[in-house]
Amino acid sequence: MWHLRPAASGRRGAGLARHIWETVRLAVPVMIGRSGTLIMITADVIMTGRAGARELAYYGLAYGATQVLVVIGLGAMTGTTVLASQADGRGDAKQCGAVWKVGLAHALAMGVVFAALCVLGERFLLLTGQSAELARNAGRAMLMSALGLPPMLMYLATALFLEGIRRPQPNMWLMLAANLINIALNWLLIYGHTVAGLGSVGGMGAAGAALATALTRWLMFLALAAYVLTMADGGRFGMRERARHPMELGRKLRRIGVPLGLAQGLESTAFTALVLMAGLLGSAHLAVYQIALNLLSVVYMLAMGVGAATSVRVGHAVGRADPRGLSWAGWVGAGIAMAMLSCICALFQVIPGVLAGIYTGDGTLLALAIPVLTIAGLFIVVDGGQGVMVGALRGVGDVWVPSGMVVAGFWGVTVPLGHHLAFARQMGVAGLLWGLFAGALLAVVMLLGRFYWITHREIKPL
Repeated sequence: MWHLRPAASGRRGAGLARHIWETVRLAVPVMIGRSGTLIMITADVIMTGRAGARELAYYGLAYGATQVLVVIGLGAMTGTTVLASQADGRGDAKQCGAVWKVGLAHALAMGVVFAALCVLGERFLLLTGQSAELARNAGRAMLMSALGLPPMLMYLATALFLEGIRRPQPNMWLMLAANLINIALNWLLIYGHTVAGLGSVGGMGAAGAALATALTRWLMFLALAAYVLTMADGGRFGMRERARHPMELGRKLRRIGVPLGLAQGLESTAFTALVLMAGLLGSAHLAVYQIALNLLSVVYMLAMGVGAATSVRVGHAVGRADPRGLSWAGWVGAGIAMAMLSCICALFQVIPGVLAGIYTGDGTLLALAIPVLTIAGLFIVVDGGQGVMVGALRGVGDVWVPSGMVVAGFWGVTVPLGHHLAFARQMGVAGLLWGLFAGALLAVVMLLGRFYWITHREIKPL
């Protein structure tokens, strides 16, 4: 087993422009693919909001709870990208295919367990202090979402595998088509329609949006898996062969995935804790927080696209024993993300009313949302930065310490500070957003220091 040493020589001809281009070329289709998942949820939020503020509140509670499970699964599956990219970097294509198969089995098992947990959704929401009406209707939406959790995690395992071997384009095109299908299913299931010979159909509100997304997720997984199995060079990846050393691969996948899943789960539960706090402020405040959270989630997917590209490029550098390329990949990814997110932050400051108006025409909600979105713009810069640095560190297999840093930021700062500002200082949803900003700022500062430290030490491939 070799060690990657800082003294080793990298591709010395690779300047800044080349590294920027290589990151952007990989990041753009990943951004579109990752953003497509959140655009799908955005369509759900917008179309559910048009069905009424209370339906939007039901959807917000259900989404906040089920998204924790999806995020845990995404973190747990991220090892698929790390292992596939390092294997691809050293030219071991069959190992890449084996990684996908092992990841798929883990995704299915997690999806079934997570779906079973959603059956208890209404009871969970009642225990958090939500009203019986909110818990009942949001719990119904959670049941519909449960149907889509197994295919969603298997889809993620497949998409992450393709990112690891630097083929994100198929998922990009798939997401564009999937969003159109989801919108059509939303229209059919959210709103009530009268169909000749069938009578009244749809009219399910928030539950209809959740069901539409669940059905779309099944189509997404089946389509992307079909592509992988029929790739022209599938034989090179051993698609029709048994995975080599599946138990060892499973251990490596869990060694990377467990801390990432825990960290992302704890980060997501911090967001969910704030959703529940917003629910205690009232339905209007909950709807405003959901608008802000959805906008932030869509923008964060852009940052995650850069983070994924950075992780893959770092992983390839580890695989080919290129420490200089590793350092370039991480710092260039961070620079691209911060520049892009600063521009988006400016939009949040200049046109918050326009952004809020996408979701609702309710004057009360607009008045509450505008000041909240200006704070959200500041938050997304530091939050996206920490996401990219987690990706850079993930590429070298450094997961436990960065995970602890993220958890410290969100649970050590965000939740207690957000609660204090929202209730004791009576700042409402704005206080929750300031709590998020402070926690993410602490996390990104620590992660930047961690990456600098890592690049000056020996690194061993997984």
